[in-house]
Amino acid sequence: MNRNTIIREILRFIQEHGGLDGSWYVGTSQDARVSLFSDHHVSESEGAWVFKVADSFLAARQVEDYFVNNFRTDGPPRRTDLFATHVYAYKKTNGTKP
Repeated sequence: MNRNTIIREILRFIQEHGGLDGSWYVGTSQDARVSLFSDHHVSESEGAWVFKVADSFLAARQVEDYFVNNFRTDGPPRRTDLFATHVYAYKKTNGTKP
């Protein structure tokens, strides 16, 4: 999926689930499900989360940068996976771990 399509779809999802008020995290991963549910402790059944697969790792990074820089979402402090093509977003709760 291309960068602009992912941005539009994630932005729409965020707006439908509480808006961009600093309570969201956007990141990249090679396996978004592991990142969401194991690493960040997002509730699969009750959490607000979404992920998309980008055409390339560069497109995925651009999406992540777009949200972190333009909407001040949280994101990873440093990139550890240079080949990640999954872009994921989740609404932070007391149970999640950024």
